Amino acid sequence: MKKGIWIIVAALLSLGAIIGANALVSTTNVNTMKKKLSTEEQIKIAPKAAVDSATVALKKALSQQNAPAVIAALVKQSAAQLLIDRDSLPTIIDKTTALADRSENPVEQSLLRLLTAQMYNLYLDRNYQIRWRDEIDDFSLPVESWSKNMFTEKIDTLLAQATAPAEALQNTPVESYREALSIGTDSLFRPTLYDFVLNEAIEIYEGMDEYNGIQPLVRQKLLSPAKEFTAAVSSGKTVKDNRILQLYADALKFHAADELSAPFMMWDLNRLEYLGENIYFYDESSAYYDYIGQLKTILDAYRAKPYSVEIATVLVSKLRESGKYDDAKQALDICDRWIKDFPKYRRINALKNQRNGLTGKEASFNLPNVSYPGQTDSVELSFRNVDTLTVNIYRQPDTLSFYAREQYRPQQNDWDRSNCVYTHKYGLNRPLSLIPDKKKIAFPHLAPGYYVVEMLIDGKPGSSTVNHTVSGIKTIVRSAGEKSLELLAVDAQTGKPIQNADVTVYTAKNRSYEQVKEISRLKTDKNGLCIIDTNDTRYYAFAQISTPTDGYSPLADLSYTGYWDRYDKEKKTALFSDRSLYRPGQTVYFSGIQYVNNTEESRVIPREKCTVRFIDPSSRTLSTLEVTTDEYGQFNGSFVVPQGNMFGNYTIQVDGSWANALSISVAEYKLPMFKVEFDPVKEGTSFGKPLTIKGSAVSYSGVPQDGAEVEYTISRRTNPFFRLYLPHEQIASGSSVVDKAGNFAITFTPKRESSEENINKEQAYIYTVTATITAPTGETVEQSVSVQVGDSPYFISISAPQYIDKYKSAGQIKAEIHTLNGQTVQRACRLVFYSLYDSDEESLDSLKIKMQVGEVLIAADGKAVYPDFTKWQSGPYRIVAFSDDETGRIIRNETNFVLYSDKDKRPPRFAGLWLPRTELTTEAGETVKIPIGSSFKNAYVFYSVYTPDSLIETKMIKLDNRCKTIDFKFDDSFGGLATISLLTIKEGEMTTAQATIRTAAPDKKLDIKTSSFRDKLLPGSLENWTFSITDTKGNPVSARFMTEMFDASMQAIRTHRWNFNVPAPIPSLRISTTPRTEYTHNYSIRIYDFAESSYCPIESSTEFLNFGLLWYGKARPL
Repeated sequence: MKKGIWIIVAALLSLGAIIGANALVSTTNVNTMKKKLSTEEQIKIAPKAAVDSATVALKKALSQQNAPAVIAALVKQSAAQLLIDRDSLPTIIDKTTALADRSENPVEQSLLRLLTAQMYNLYLDRNYQIRWRDEIDDFSLPVESWSKNMFTEKIDTLLAQATAPAEALQNTPVESYREALSIGTDSLFRPTLYDFVLNEAIEIYEGMDEYNGIQPLVRQKLLSPAKEFTAAVSSGKTVKDNRILQLYADALKFHAADELSAPFMMWDLNRLEYLGENIYFYDESSAYYDYIGQLKTILDAYRAKPYSVEIATVLVSKLRESGKYDDAKQALDICDRWIKDFPKYRRINALKNQRNGLTGKEASFNLPNVSYPGQTDSVELSFRNVDTLTVNIYRQPDTLSFYAREQYRPQQNDWDRSNCVYTHKYGLNRPLSLIPDKKKIAFPHLAPGYYVVEMLIDGKPGSSTVNHTVSGIKTIVRSAGEKSLELLAVDAQTGKPIQNADVTVYTAKNRSYEQVKEISRLKTDKNGLCIIDTNDTRYYAFAQISTPTDGYSPLADLSYTGYWDRYDKEKKTALFSDRSLYRPGQTVYFSGIQYVNNTEESRVIPREKCTVRFIDPSSRTLSTLEVTTDEYGQFNGSFVVPQGNMFGNYTIQVDGSWANALSISVAEYKLPMFKVEFDPVKEGTSFGKPLTIKGSAVSYSGVPQDGAEVEYTISRRTNPFFRLYLPHEQIASGSSVVDKAGNFAITFTPKRESSEENINKEQAYIYTVTATITAPTGETVEQSVSVQVGDSPYFISISAPQYIDKYKSAGQIKAEIHTLNGQTVQRACRLVFYSLYDSDEESLDSLKIKMQVGEVLIAADGKAVYPDFTKWQSGPYRIVAFSDDETGRIIRNETNFVLYSDKDKRPPRFAGLWLPRTELTTEAGETVKIPIGSSFKNAYVFYSVYTPDSLIETKMIKLDNRCKTIDFKFDDSFGGLATISLLTIKEGEMTTAQATIRTAAPDKKLDIKTSSFRDKLLPGSLENWTFSITDTKGNPVSARFMTEMFDASMQAIRTHRWNFNVPAPIPSLRISTTPRTEYTHNYSIRIYDFAESSYCPIESSTEFLNFGLLWYGKARPL
């Protein structure tokens, strides 16, 4: 797609000149300017004149049967017309199609088909909304109404027609069409029109996923010599629906008579590059080295040809990806040999630049933006081709500006070099290592302060610098109310609160720290806390925390108060339509309910006037209706879809709000007369066991489609839950007949994959059965069903909470056996319990088994006797569930949990903060007991109590690998919600946890009872339905029922959903409980010393003359 990019860039670069030229143009100097301007610029300046001259030229060329002149005039005319009317592309496409249909010259016809395909592709590219349209398949519709699938199908057909007259194109040099083509520098490699057409077709297909797919295993298999590749692709067995591979095979077959020619080489190289896309080096990747091997093979074959530089450049670039010395050395040797042998090749600088990249010097290491005093001992240096490295550290003045201290790097000449506190020269002795190497180098202990770290390589001028701050203070900020923040200052290493620290609050005009002004000075209390007012939000606010020995902490951002209005008092509208799909001319019946739903009130809005608009896909309002809600907040109305309007998504919108809107679709459609359904597969499915899929075909009124023909295909793909690759492929097909009852059956035997790669792996696949049923009337309906099949027909599901209170464990562990398709099976299973070794470096799922501690047998009816967990030690455990299938094959699954109790003295599992209960329910006035803990030694734990509106209090508890229970009284003033927020700091890292406490929500469930009566003695009598509605206490409730009837056959085209889902509002926070801090992150100090790159011309492609103007004319969407 490079060509399209360059076209757009060229158009943009010339735009300014064109605008300026337009300002100077007059009727007297147009002819003078034409002599100076290019053809494209003349068309841009005077498109109407260009259309007229191109029309005359086209008429003349047609009369003379001058194919190059026909195409040149047509493109010029089309480009100029688009500049005049950007909506005229469909008309231009029709004209080009007509010329192609009328032409008797196969070469001319081929190029016109190609040009038409490019225009369709251009239209699709510039109208991105087409991709969101529902698929249709009616080419009688105007192109403006087409869906994406129609464009791709049309383009595919045109490209097939364009490449069809192969012999005529092969015998026509591109030079013979110079009048119609801009001949690129690639003509050495693309000498004929056949090469040109194939290359253009490939470029179009590269943007079309439908014809560009290739599986990784197939991709690797095709990384073979050109003859093998051509034979494999031409057989049609290896790849399906990949047009690009077929075009490469066609090009290679055409040039196969001279395999050492430049065209054959470039087609083969481009073919390998296409197959090599997304193949990278990892873990000695075989695909990577297959690709490398093929590049080496063709490089050796063309060793004596100057244009082999193109292969060498691609190979060197790929060899460098592995990061291995042997590959890098090969790359360097190739560079040296080809640069020496072909110094005058026009693109030899591409290889020289690759060599410069291989031999360039670079070094880097990461340094935290803020480090603890005396903490950093060493850093890991990454370097390449470096002999010596020098590191200098300069202390900066305490008066360093706020802006300078917050920057990643110091300004080039705006930092102090007068106080160098450290300098060291490291001998690395690797002047030509070619690949990155790593080494630990010493780094000095530094006192609190601001520093600049400088690095130089091999004593050469030019250095790299980075800012570095040393401070032992860590600051945490969180919301305290609507106009206040709580600030906490602690020791960054131990988490100990810093008492009596100075807190200086500033404001600035912006985050560049312009117009800084001191606002206030505060002190932290014994717990390191202070409250900061944030009344003035017009400026950026921040704070500096300092002690007598450390005034260098990172600035604390005070600009975010973390307070917002959660109460949604705006009215809402639920909208309903009688269907989701309409034809032009049909009536759209709609209804709606207006309501308010928040924590303060939940009600409908009666007698409310509102405006309903009917909007088409172009956002144009077609109709407007004024409605008023009744006593239940309901309204209704209708709109008519206008005839002749565009297809697509229409919108019903209330009061101009897109939040209160409903989308429907308008299209031409045909309702199916019957439906096809598959029965669920209830039995277990496994490899080698015949599997029968049963289905039915009946009309929507229940009439069986007796005698209907069934054609089916069966395809297989990998189950994503298994680490196994298998291409999605069709494995079987067949036919059947629907019986008198409307039923049919499809039977097949799924087989295990027997390839050497997968034979020893556990396997499971998803089989998709697609049935196409043709009724006696000729109507066809297609339906699919997916069935999972594996080594075993069953799997065990086992669930347990992550934390289980040993005194409240009843019913919390559940295990069931299911078929692979989700049906529950009554089979016995066994649960084995293991205690685990705890580790602070491993996740719960990664802990190692210590010993078996229990076992439970669950009978087929689900009955089981579980262990008495109160007698077990608190700690981490694993449950492994076992069962077997009919063949005796073992199936298993496992889960992990932590057993605890409120009596634990230490956290049962290593945790910076131990908080097993995160959701609690209570009643106002009750005292809630919350177990907390920390596995850290000497941990300072801060816990804060939040209501929906504000921070109530913050306290500090010191824990030494201990647990503690917090007693918390839930006050009636909390508004039904409170949050306990915990935090602790250890070794610079902040750990947080949070528990939410709510009052029990009232039960608002309605009890709806129905009864019906119809007098069966009177034919045609109505059936009367009676509804009785009461609340949970049995009291009657006044309610409105809304009903809908629609054609069930519509569901086969567009699913229609009709529901009113308004969950009961629950209290929610208006204040953020999340603490914020300046997290430590790494600054990278990096230095390079590379030779200056040499200019290398880009290989330009042959293209239609002036075709770029079609893109220029379509710079804006249609």
